[in-house]
Amino acid sequence: MDPTAAEVNNAGVSHLEDGDVCKALACFRDALRQIMGAGIPGQPPAANNATGARATFAFSPESLPRSSTSYMHATETTASVSQTKPSQPDLSFLYAQGFCVVATPGAYSPDPMTNTTVVAALIVFNLAVVYHIKGILVKGLGDAHLVKSYNLYERSQQLVRDLGVTIEYTGNAVVDLLFMAVANNLAHVCHERNDYVEARVRFDALIRFALTVVPARYGDEYVTSVMETQKSNFLLNTIILQAPSSAQAA
Repeated sequence: MDPTAAEVNNAGVSHLEDGDVCKALACFRDALRQIMGAGIPGQPPAANNATGARATFAFSPESLPRSSTSYMHATETTASVSQTKPSQPDLSFLYAQGFCVVATPGAYSPDPMTNTTVVAALIVFNLAVVYHIKGILVKGLGDAHLVKSYNLYERSQQLVRDLGVTIEYTGNAVVDLLFMAVANNLAHVCHERNDYVEARVRFDALIRFALTVVPARYGDEYVTSVMETQKSNFLLNTIILQAPSSAQAA
């Protein structure tokens, strides 16, 4: 892949960590344009996986989060700041960290198409996170942003599914974390939009996948720690974010 796309994406991750949603959005859009060779987010390249076989992945811990918490303090930093909600939004159930990407050929897979697909899925996820945060922060356009984030999360998830990832862990921490993060955030979007039935379906899918993830199998102390923390966070979310009547009954 073009090293510039990786640099731009990773700059976007830094902006997201700093809470600058607008700069992060510009970077992720630019990175996606570069990797897709198109002007707008549309159809990222899918792996040649007509047989449905699972792709072969490479170990790439550089893309894992830099901290153990998934919460990021996000703010708007443009002239539209007056449109944001005055109170600090609750992002505690949202996996709000972006994924850095590695430009080295074969960083995610020895197959170039699979490698490009993983990178595209990571960048699409990053873009979805920004719209998700904006959907919580911005008055008026909140629901439109949430719908946009939902569609982008689904695009990211479909790219991973095209690589053969479905109901159990792959052994690659980046792909496994991405799959769980997408399922968690899709459920959170549905919950925010009061679609509790679909939120439960998404959480159930997350539970099925997460239960196959055994962090110690990754064979790296740092990776094991990250995956243990994030898996616990995701499973806790599936318990807490229930339909209001279910939560009261519990």
